[in-house]
Amino acid sequence: MASALSASLAVTGVASSVLPAAADSGDGNATIRVVREVNANGKWDQALEPGMSGVSVVLTDDKGRSITGTTQADGTVKLTPGNSLGGGKYRVEVKNPDKGVLFPGFASPRSDLIDPTVLSSNVEFVDLSGGKNVEITTSFWSPEDYCQKNAMLVTACMNPTIPPADPAPDSKRTLTSFPYNARGEYDQLTDLATTADTGTVWGIGYNKVTKQIFSGAYAKRGTKYGPGGAGAIYRTDPATKQTTVFTRVPNAGSTGHNPNANMDEAFGLVVGKQSLGDVDVSPDGKDLYVVNLHDRRLYRYDATQPTAATYKASYPIKDPGCAAPGDWRPSGIGIQDGKVYVGGVCSAQSTGSKADLRAVVQVFDPVTGQFTGTVMDQPLNYKRMDPSYEPAGRCFGSTWYPWSNVRPNTQDGHQCTEANMQNPEPILSDLLFETNGDMVVGFGDRFSDRTGWQLPGSDDARPTTTFEGGDINRACRGGNHMFVLDGNGGCTNNGTPEIKEFYPGDTMGMHQEISEGGLALSKVETTIPFTAMDPIPKTGSGVRWVDRTTGNANPATDGNYLNDTFGKSRGIADLEVMCDEAPLQIGNRVWKDLDEDGIQDPGEEPVVGATVNLYDADGNKIGTAVTNERGEYYFD
Repeated sequence: MASALSASLAVTGVASSVLPAAADSGDGNATIRVVREVNANGKWDQALEPGMSGVSVVLTDDKGRSITGTTQADGTVKLTPGNSLGGGKYRVEVKNPDKGVLFPGFASPRSDLIDPTVLSSNVEFVDLSGGKNVEITTSFWSPEDYCQKNAMLVTACMNPTIPPADPAPDSKRTLTSFPYNARGEYDQLTDLATTADTGTVWGIGYNKVTKQIFSGAYAKRGTKYGPGGAGAIYRTDPATKQTTVFTRVPNAGSTGHNPNANMDEAFGLVVGKQSLGDVDVSPDGKDLYVVNLHDRRLYRYDATQPTAATYKASYPIKDPGCAAPGDWRPSGIGIQDGKVYVGGVCSAQSTGSKADLRAVVQVFDPVTGQFTGTVMDQPLNYKRMDPSYEPAGRCFGSTWYPWSNVRPNTQDGHQCTEANMQNPEPILSDLLFETNGDMVVGFGDRFSDRTGWQLPGSDDARPTTTFEGGDINRACRGGNHMFVLDGNGGCTNNGTPEIKEFYPGDTMGMHQEISEGGLALSKVETTIPFTAMDPIPKTGSGVRWVDRTTGNANPATDGNYLNDTFGKSRGIADLEVMCDEAPLQIGNRVWKDLDEDGIQDPGEEPVVGATVNLYDADGNKIGTAVTNERGEYYFD
């Protein structure tokens, strides 16, 4: 994250003996729009930058009298001087609703206030004399929301050690990156690490300050850990393609792989219960967070160093009241506006009842080091897809299913004798936040990771070919300010009356849910990518993009195919967008401070043609600007 100066305003007063002109009566009104900016271009991009509600706006006349309004749901408020104010010229002040988290957005110099898509500063001056009406747009932003267009994405392929007679070579790629706009098969890939470097990983975080990639070990049947073992976090330099062990998270579990014993069958029991979950780096590049799946704690590391001998702190992730304490399975992490969000599921493994399946998200405050509350607690027994039990013996269920240690022989009253099966067990694997505050939730499928693709039968299980059944969901604020999942009717339904979903584009042919649980969000783009089974019409794994507003996609063209090793089971890890640090802007106005009080009174005129120099900390001049007809100047 860039410093707070990225959106700060500097104003300069110039004393003068010239008095302001008197204004006419019969003043008009001012409509002020406040939006949340993301791309730092000084313009209101309506598809990307939503209005901000609840923001206070003050209109002040030249006598210091003022009226205050509050922006509505669309971010606008109309202020009319009426009988309370007068004089024609007014100062508009938009109050920061969350200081320290939000900062004034980028503004553009302008000669007039005609175009409301050009962003003004948070302090603006309007002339409403003679009944004139003015509409202006201003913004706030969090520098962590910034990303450049067509940024690189990074994910990791998962590579099998089974069958043991024909394992994937250690030279096969794991970490790989590609441009946001890449589409097709293996399009524009840059391989960054191999199985020898990392083994199987899931969570991926990116430090935009040091430009380093972090990836965490993951427990998946039929694969193997890398050189750091079950608790390893790896650090990869995308510039040099060098990978090292950053740290080893303690107490991550000790169960080892054994591909020669029934295709690593016994290891399936610890999937989702040992090794690591999601990995994320704070926007300022200082902290790395990771969920330990074994001890169910959130670990915090210094992300500024090449290695970490130990953690800075660890925090228990409280059981939210699952049917049994052992059912609580946290995994996913999201970071937004200074808070860390940790998500998990009540697995219902102790009861085997869908009624006990829940998705829970808790909030962690990095300043106090405390979990401060729950923002989502949702049942997971809603219908997700149309079931398929034809031909006889095939089981492709319609919902989430409780975690289990065995391959079920029945599903919702149907016999499951055929090898092909979809029996998704939820892992809440990833969390993101949209610009308007909605939460995007990624779910992986544990059943896919504890079984696999085209597995022969054993003494304990039938032959099994598992089809991934994860999901990408939206969660929106409800009446009690808690998030409600789209499947429970919490958001706009872009699906059908029977199957409610915000993102109906996560399909391919007969496969109605293809997400593999990884998400990335670049707020300057109109789409959202997620890791997927069959991202294009070809068996395998990769990345699919859906529209951020409609949730739709073109299955033939909106994907990038990356891995063929696990068929239609999960074969790909988390997804991360490699954003640059946010740019800076310094400005914005020179005016004639007639009463020398340091306050920009509405009637005090701007200084036109003033030269403003910018110096660095060593006194070197690094920029020059000249004020325009409104007294404005900006250094970007």
